[in-house]
Amino acid sequence: MNKSFIIGDEFGVDFIKKVISDAILFKNDIIKIPKHDKSALFLFFNKSLRTRMSFMFAAQQMGMQTVCEDILNLYSFEMENVPMNSDKPEHIKDAARVMSRYADVIGIRNSCFIGGGKLPKNSSVEDVISDKFINIFAKYATSPVINMESDAYHPMQGLALIMSIFEKIPTTSGFESQFSEYNEFERKFDEFKTKKIVLTYAPHTKHLPIATPQSQLLAPAMMGSNVILTCPKGFELSDVCLEKVCKYASSFKIIHNQDEALQGADFVIAKSWLSIDNLTNGNLEESDIYYEKYKNWQLTESKMNLTNNALFSHCLPVRRDVEVTSSVLDSKNSMIIDEAENRMWVQMSLINSLFKS
Repeated sequence: MNKSFIIGDEFGVDFIKKVISDAILFKNDIIKIPKHDKSALFLFFNKSLRTRMSFMFAAQQMGMQTVCEDILNLYSFEMENVPMNSDKPEHIKDAARVMSRYADVIGIRNSCFIGGGKLPKNSSVEDVISDKFINIFAKYATSPVINMESDAYHPMQGLALIMSIFEKIPTTSGFESQFSEYNEFERKFDEFKTKKIVLTYAPHTKHLPIATPQSQLLAPAMMGSNVILTCPKGFELSDVCLEKVCKYASSFKIIHNQDEALQGADFVIAKSWLSIDNLTNGNLEESDIYYEKYKNWQLTESKMNLTNNALFSHCLPVRRDVEVTSSVLDSKNSMIIDEAENRMWVQMSLINSLFKS
């Protein structure tokens, strides 16, 4: 049976806790990195730095054969059940099944908005929200499919965020004794639930995807945290995502006043994303107008001073002194580099868990 990881909550909260726990144990050499005589295929429809490298290094450290393929080297895929008389010579049904014969796990990175793109021809907002492409691919694949960022979600970034927050929660005993047994993790997860975590919109010169912020909101919500989304009016994330957040979080609020939202925060996540409202109406503003309109949402040191000495997260890449000031990015409370490293560890743990499940 195909067990794919597209949104991040397919296998429940306990599965995620096990992935995070194993990732920390692998990282700290408390348990050895597992070896798998298997193959991984990573398909990139978009540019990438951290996602490409973290997956390649994770799979290679596990002894796996890896192939990393760019879309420029592939045919265009037809997704609809129609006579194939267009410029798309390969049906996704056939491609997914063939690739599954070659690879034991398949990663896909495919978002129409990475780099500030627009909706593809004949696509709709509903296609974006429902993650049409990756879900159709996963439907026909017989190997597990991992979402390396789609139109709607980036669960890998969500996992790395959870792991990074978990690591930063203070402990009272030594690391070795703290994490040598899995039952010790539950106490840390219980403390996770007490934290106030704020995802704040950040200004940008491009209309960026909703995938990462949706996962940055959903992932800590799955851990039962108190979650706040702060953004300009009209920049609320998709109803489908927000319903999931409400299902898992201890509490959830949307606050349109950034200063108010940041009060007493324990962790602050900054990210830019496009307005679904504008997207729905086809009203994507020019970059200079767009940036000028929302530049007061830049996260600064003075705004961080409103928090409970909060730790800071950004998925990278980040536009320094546009989205966030360099003083915040380079501060002792910034965990952006730790989080980037943790992408490798959580993805290693996820692959291992999918093979074992």
